[in-house]
Amino acid sequence: MINKLYYVMNFMETKKPLILFVLLACLLISGCVGGEDESVSETDSESGITPDVIIDSSDVPGLNLDNYYFYAVPESDIYTHNSSSGSTYKDTLPSGTRNVGEKSYWMDESGQHAVTVEIERYDSDEGLEAMFENGKEWMEILRKLDPQDANLPWAEYEDDTCNFGTNGYYQTKSSLDESDVSRTNILFMTSNNELVTINVRDETGKDRDEAMRIAKIVEERL
Repeated sequence: MINKLYYVMNFMETKKPLILFVLLACLLISGCVGGEDESVSETDSESGITPDVIIDSSDVPGLNLDNYYFYAVPESDIYTHNSSSGSTYKDTLPSGTRNVGEKSYWMDESGQHAVTVEIERYDSDEGLEAMFENGKEWMEILRKLDPQDANLPWAEYEDDTCNFGTNGYYQTKSSLDESDVSRTNILFMTSNNELVTINVRDETGKDRDEAMRIAKIVEERL
């Protein structure tokens, strides 16, 4: 995220408002910019519940769990994609709240191979279809841009729909600074109004297959 903000600042300095707008939109549809408060509140309430993350170490060989947290809202709250009432917690959720999602970060010792899995469980599909339609419109724009001509922060770009959930797509971007590294982001929703985001950083040519493999595991466990 820090690297991507660095590119945004460079765009601002070179005064390219259209491309800046496109880049910001790309960050939004790739799940890198969100409205959640990611500060983690810890509690040892004995009356709470302790959920587990959906992925475990055997699913991502060679990676270690670097960090994780859970989303929770008051039990009486209606939680949708447009909600701002969610909070993040480690391990035990406070009594009177319910689990509405999770996010986990996995990484190898070198930091070169990394996986992030995020799940948000909504009470309705409000806002989800519109989000996917907007995302697909922006992907159509990005496909037509030449990364060098547009001064975009990646060497190559690819996207397509994917067969997970009821609606989904993936994006793959190769790094400008590291020719042997690329990143794939998968976003899909389920019939139970769950929104899944998977990000994989790996060797070029391996990241997409790895992201698809993890997405299949997550979908089967939802």
